[in-house]
Amino acid sequence: MKIEVQVHGIKEVAALLGKVKLAMDADSIADEASAMLLNRIRTRFLRQTSPEGKVWPVSRAAMIRKQKGIGGGTLFDTGALFHSLEVVRGPKGERILRVNPETKNKKGTLVESYARTHQLGLKGMPKRVFLGFSKDDESMAVAIIRTRLREVLQ
Repeated sequence: MKIEVQVHGIKEVAALLGKVKLAMDADSIADEASAMLLNRIRTRFLRQTSPEGKVWPVSRAAMIRKQKGIGGGTLFDTGALFHSLEVVRGPKGERILRVNPETKNKKGTLVESYARTHQLGLKGMPKRVFLGFSKDDESMAVAIIRTRLREVLQ
């Protein structure tokens, strides 16, 4: 007795699996998600709000600049802190959002020290949280994965 089996579509299935594997590449997803998160953090920084949408207390320096017509909001005299925000790869390949520890302001002071002071509300300063992510950020990161899968499976 002889049994024959014909299988059709193997090449198509293999091609689809290859596309899914490429779309679900962990490094690629981490790069896209961290870039999205950095963009959202920078946007909130300019809006002077925390990840949860809480408006920062206005700094005395920002009030003085506004009175003089100079501009520059809270934590944004020269933009050194804003421009120091970056994503780097950690020792295990993870993405770490941080304040670049080598960035200095116009006085030559490392911004990392006053970033910590404002982020945590130290030395009598009010808390002005700028690093972190919200539930909306988390949802957007999940949406990146869903979008990648949807594009492959269409």
